[in-house]
Amino acid sequence: MIVSTKPRRASYCDLLESGVLAERVAQARERLRRCHVCPRHCAIDRLEGDLGVCLVGAKPFVSSHGPHHREEAPLRGWNGSGTNGTYLSFAGWP
Repeated sequence: MIVSTKPRRASYCDLLESGVLAERVAQARERLRRCHVCPRHCAIDRLEGDLGVCLVGAKPFVSSHGPHHREEAPLRGWNGSGTNGTYLSFAGWP
């Protein structure tokens, strides 16, 4: 087994420096104008302050986070599954 001693750099740092992260943020915010983020697809305009079925406005919050290293080895590799375990919380979701 070969383990690199080179310090790891989070891939989102490259996205930030290249401007791709800003583009993705703009795309995500645009999706909130006719919301279909949660499975209810209520099409409300969160950016205007409307609340849909999930009762979350334009700024959802992180309810919990943590590393996820329990996936099968072929999926997670050496650095986890590619997710940081951060999930959006849809308050009031039935």
